[in-house]
Amino acid sequence: MEDRHTTAALAAAVEVGQRFRLPTEHPEVLATRSNVLVRLGAVVARVPGTTLVARPGVLQSLAREVALSSFLEMRDAPVVPPFESPGPHVANGLPVTLWRFTRHDPDHVFAPGEVAWSLAELHAALRDFRDPLDAPGPLAEARSWIARFDLPVELADEVDALEAALPDGRAQALHGDAHPGNLLATASGRAGSTSRTPGPGRSSGTWHAWH
Repeated sequence: MEDRHTTAALAAAVEVGQRFRLPTEHPEVLATRSNVLVRLGAVVARVPGTTLVARPGVLQSLAREVALSSFLEMRDAPVVPPFESPGPHVANGLPVTLWRFTRHDPDHVFAPGEVAWSLAELHAALRDFRDPLDAPGPLAEARSWIARFDLPVELADEVDALEAALPDGRAQALHGDAHPGNLLATASGRAGSTSRTPGPGRSSGTWHAWH
C-alpha cells in the first residue's frame, strides 16, 4: 500500500506527464526512497521524497541537476539524459523533473574499480562546466543540518576542520551521491548515444540521481 507521500508524488508525476501527452494510463512506481520515480512510457518522472526535508531550496537544486546532466549528455558522459522538457515543473505543490527511461540490469554488481573509473570519467567531463556553481555545497548543507536538527556542536567543529583542510583552487561540480546504487549497468555504457563497447578498464555504467 502506498503512503500519502508516494500517492501525492505519483499524482504530481501523472499531472506533469499529461501536460506533455506522455502515456499516463498505467504509471509504474520504480522507487519511493529519497525520490519517488514514476515511469511514464519512455520517460521517468522524478519527484523529491525525503530530499524535500533535507533540502528546503530543492527547486534550485533540481534546476542545477538538469543543467549538469544536459551538459554531460552533450559530452557523451555516462549519465542518464534528461527529457526534452525536463523542468523542474511543479504540480500540486511538488517539483517534478523528467528523464529518459534507461534500460539497465538492476542485479548487476559493479567492481570497485568500475565505479572508480566511471566516476573519474564523469568528473573529468565536468571540468569544462563553466556555469556558476550557485549550490551551497556539502559543507554549508552540513552546517544547516546541524543547526536545523539541533545536532551536537562538535559536529560543527569537525566541519570547520574539514573545510580548513581543503586545498585552494577553482571549484568543480562533483556527483553529490556517488555510491554504486546510483550507477546503472547499461548495455552500451552510454545512455542516449549510439551503441559503443567500453574500452579496457572502462565501466559500462551510467550515473543518475544528482544531489
